Amino acid sequence: MSTYWTSETITVADRTYIKGRFRGKYHAERSETASSHHVEYFRMHIYQAEITLDAVRKEDQGEFPGAADLHDFDGSFAQPVNCYDPTADAWFRLHIHEPKLSDITLSKIVREGSENLGTISGTLYGYITRLRTEDRKVAHEKPDAIPDIPVSNQQEWTRTATHEFIYRDGARYRRDYYQHSTGKFRWGEWYAVAQPLSFISVLQFLSGLFCCGLAIFFLISFSRAGLFILGFVFFSFLFRKIRRSVFAGAVFSGFYGLTLLFFLACFGIGLFNNFTKSNAGHLIPHAENKRNYTTTAPVRHTHKPDAWIIHHRAWEDMNGNAYEGDVRVLASAYQMAKNDHKNLQGLTSFAAIYRSLATADTSRLNGVYTLFDSLKKARKPDTLAFANMLVSFVQDIPYCTVTAGECGSQEANDYAGMPSAGNYSCLGQVPYGVQSPVEFMANFQGDCDTRTLFLFTLFDHYHYPAAILSSMTFRHSLLGLKLPLPGSAKRLGTERYVLWETTAKGFAPGQLSPQVDHMDYWDFTLINASKL
Repeated sequence: MSTYWTSETITVADRTYIKGRFRGKYHAERSETASSHHVEYFRMHIYQAEITLDAVRKEDQGEFPGAADLHDFDGSFAQPVNCYDPTADAWFRLHIHEPKLSDITLSKIVREGSENLGTISGTLYGYITRLRTEDRKVAHEKPDAIPDIPVSNQQEWTRTATHEFIYRDGARYRRDYYQHSTGKFRWGEWYAVAQPLSFISVLQFLSGLFCCGLAIFFLISFSRAGLFILGFVFFSFLFRKIRRSVFAGAVFSGFYGLTLLFFLACFGIGLFNNFTKSNAGHLIPHAENKRNYTTTAPVRHTHKPDAWIIHHRAWEDMNGNAYEGDVRVLASAYQMAKNDHKNLQGLTSFAAIYRSLATADTSRLNGVYTLFDSLKKARKPDTLAFANMLVSFVQDIPYCTVTAGECGSQEANDYAGMPSAGNYSCLGQVPYGVQSPVEFMANFQGDCDTRTLFLFTLFDHYHYPAAILSSMTFRHSLLGLKLPLPGSAKRLGTERYVLWETTAKGFAPGQLSPQVDHMDYWDFTLINASKL
């Protein structure tokens, strides 16, 4: 055995331990199995929290004293969490692992059936992680190669016609049977030989080449070709497992022969169908779009009566790529979002309003994330293409004015951000004149700031550096993304955020209407700390 070394790059997660004072909102469900007539047990869900950092420790310093004796928080904790750093006078959104709570105080407790609602405060311990890479050398053991040793005293030994083959590590080896002049016999040493070019191997190559061409043709012309190709790959893999058996030659010959006949038949049928459709296509009228864009469906596997609010959407991005799928919001999540929105009081800045609505709804949008996660997995778009898909999804939704007053008032109609043409619906008596992300996905009614708030929450979930920009002069709201794109943009220090209009179709990143394309009138309202 011999030893050789390779260099491998590994990923290491460094921990940073944090301690801080937190406050938030919770709802707790009564545990029917653990509770009794004398004692009640609840499972707590903290859905909104803010943390003020007190101290930070590096990984080599270990946990804070006393934290090791605490149990991990047994309920659910909405992530990421808004964290305020007094030393930097800045807000951050952090994903806190294994949160532990102490000195807990509950207040404003309201009992609703089997649930308790209220506020919670106390001290929080936990840690955040930072990924880094390291180069390490790894030792490997390599088996010695099979020596090619000739038979000793070759003059005294004569090779006979008897021989045998073996396969090791994908290579073919042979050894011969020798006869000595004295009449003795012995086997020679193993030596590597090239695999012969047989009729079966030639047939395999030609069949594979032919089938690849047919696969490309089917993929271009017919949507059902994937089924044929999947079956071919599966049976090819299966028969490779028996390629060294006694009947391998007969099996391979029959299999590839039948495969060729099958694909030739499919090719002929496909050509005939394609030709028929192309000649008769002008006689078939365009089918009317009868999709039901809004439905409800019951939620399975839950002890509570609930339902999904489902919107079926089909849209195209700026590059003509088509997307389609269902957006789902739980009816209970919609009701909770409306209640949280209604109970917001005393907020005087748009930043505080937007942050409160986005933070509360981040964990309620799983039915929305599912659609975009599936499209991302199927299409595999790059960073810019994925952003294009998300923004065009919102641009495709019809515009609706959202106002804190009555619909029809001057306040409800005097917006520079309204699309240039068309009749618009209106949603009145909405607190602060903006809908939360969950409310928007439940009723699909939103104006400029409702749309930018939803997209900000969405891009923050997918770790894009994003911002909301507002203009009191134009009474309008825009989305900002820190992406390497040309066009109208706003700088924050050394960072450049390209601006994106969300209220109508066709607006590319950096493309604004002339009446609002004046950067002096735009200010950053909300910004996250995500990094791509």
